[in-house]
This record gives sequence, structure tokens and C-alpha cells, in this order.
Amino acid sequence: ARINEITEIITNFLVELSGSDIDVNEFARVGDTYHVLNDIERIGDHAENIMELAEERNRKNVEITPEGIEELKNIYNYTNLAMDIAIESYKNNDKQKAVSIEQTEKRIDELQKEYRDAHIRRLNAGRCSALAGILFLDLISNLERVGDHAKNIADTIAEIKERD
Repeated sequence: ARINEITEIITNFLVELSGSDIDVNEFARVGDTYHVLNDIERIGDHAENIMELAEERNRKNVEITPEGIEELKNIYNYTNLAMDIAIESYKNNDKQKAVSIEQTEKRIDELQKEYRDAHIRRLNAGRCSALAGILFLDLISNLERVGDHAKNIADTIAEIKERD
């Protein structure tokens, strides 16, 4: 909810700014900032989803297999790296850093597919419950989407530099 409030305040400021007498490059930067704000808001939504999934797991005492826990840690680490790259590239307007997100985001996509298939095999073998399966798949899906939004932010920086 707090992210939504901040997004609204910044968006109102950007609307005022775009209506003022700014040059073309600055106007383009304002447009790019709208997109970045949208991605940040969506990342917040996914973080909220992840928190709710964790709360449900705790409330219902759902067991995740040791393999599942390792897979979650691994995809989380890549997602965290993607966020670090996005934040750093945006903060420093660093195109090289922004472009470097490509491999990380691609790896997140690969891991989501690989872990989804591995989890379905565990589920079919009776090694985990249906609820554990739902929570696990929702978690890796949300982490993958965070990676997508991090890449969108970094791509904005890469494209800004290309316009210069």
C-alpha cells in the first residue's frame, strides 16, 4: 500500500513536470520514469504475494522438500542479483551494468522451467503435498516475474544511453 501511495505522489509530480517547459531529452526521461515506476510497483505486488505465500506456508505448517528449499534459495539469489543490477544501473545511469542483466534474467527463466518440472516429478512421486506444490509453483512464478520487472528497469537505462 505504501508503494502505491509513493507511486501516486511521484506520478503526479511527473505529470506536472511534463507539462512544464522541458527539453525533448528530459521529456523522454520523464516518460521512461513512468515505466520504471510501474515496474517498481509491480515488484512490490509480487513481494506482497511472496509474503502471503510464506505466511500461508507457516500458518498451515506446509513441508517443502530439501530439494525444493535449495531450488527456492537458488532462484531467489538470481532474482536478488537481477534487482541489484537494475537498482545499480538506474542509480548510476550505467548502460554496461544495465546490459549485464540479460544473462541473469535468462537464467531465472531457465531455473523456473527446470524447477517447475522437477517439482511436478516430486509431486507425482508423492514426495510432497498438493498444497506444497501450489505454494512452490506460485513462489517461483512470482520470483520469475520480479526478474522480468528488474530487466525492464535495466532495459530502460540501456535504451536511454542508446538515444544519447
